[in-house]
Amino acid sequence: MFGPKVNLALELDRDIYFPGDVIRARLHAVSNKSFDMEELRIEFNCVSTLTYSVTVSEYDSEGEYTTYSRTYTDTKNLYNYRQQVYGKGKFPREGVSVELEIPIPVDAPPSYVGRTINTNWAIKAVINRRFRSDFTFEKPVYILSRYISSERFQPISFPFDFGDVVASVVLPKQVLQTGEVVPGEIHIMAKNEVSFNEVRAALCFVENINVSGVYRPIDTRYIDGSTIGESAKQIVVKDVKLYPGQERMFPFQLQIPSALISSASTPFYEIQWTLKVTLSRRLRKDFNLNVPVLLVNQIQSQI
Repeated sequence: MFGPKVNLALELDRDIYFPGDVIRARLHAVSNKSFDMEELRIEFNCVSTLTYSVTVSEYDSEGEYTTYSRTYTDTKNLYNYRQQVYGKGKFPREGVSVELEIPIPVDAPPSYVGRTINTNWAIKAVINRRFRSDFTFEKPVYILSRYISSERFQPISFPFDFGDVVASVVLPKQVLQTGEVVPGEIHIMAKNEVSFNEVRAALCFVENINVSGVYRPIDTRYIDGSTIGESAKQIVVKDVKLYPGQERMFPFQLQIPSALISSASTPFYEIQWTLKVTLSRRLRKDFNLNVPVLLVNQIQSQI
């Protein structure tokens, strides 16, 4: 006798979601015959995968000293949710078609694909059978980040004193949204005569992994605190010369790409963004103004 043939499907009401949303889904399940099951349930999971390489140096079987790279992959469950649809019994002959509401936690980390970390959300339908393989169907869910503001944003200034100059960055707000144009100002006051071959601005992000007590012990030099890259780079002005007591202001506008990954913080990793303004000097150390910012996919006002 051949076993049952089961088809499972999940339909979602949207393509993307935000923390605190409710997923409205419809589960369809049909079979060519009835069978015993322990339960039919829905799972909503968030799994973070860490992939990293470690350089190993050791003697081989022939006594030769060799160096090679070994790649490891570890996973960590960030969120698990279960909802029973049917309990123990016979799978209905007429099949199953049921509407479900699945809550997304308000602190849900966004979906993320990084250099070493991938974070994925998925809804999984499971028909559990005793002493037999389960029937399963999994559908990915894409979650973006949202910042809820209960008060109006106010312009904010970030001052830096480099000895020869005092410089500051003025932004309309510290929470930035992907896809928007961010206006800003760079103020420079010279204490001594100083020259810059260019003044530029860029968004930079760092992927920080917390491996302590979470993943297997590894050499954190390979993954911790490495700058992944820059985006929205712009040369604001070239060939600037200031004399003692002179002050200049340079406006700028940064177009933030829509596809940038957002800020995130979990017990296992952080994605941190900064607005980096560089006062570049030929043959001398640059002055860098690093302004921490929160980058999100949506800003929602509750004023």
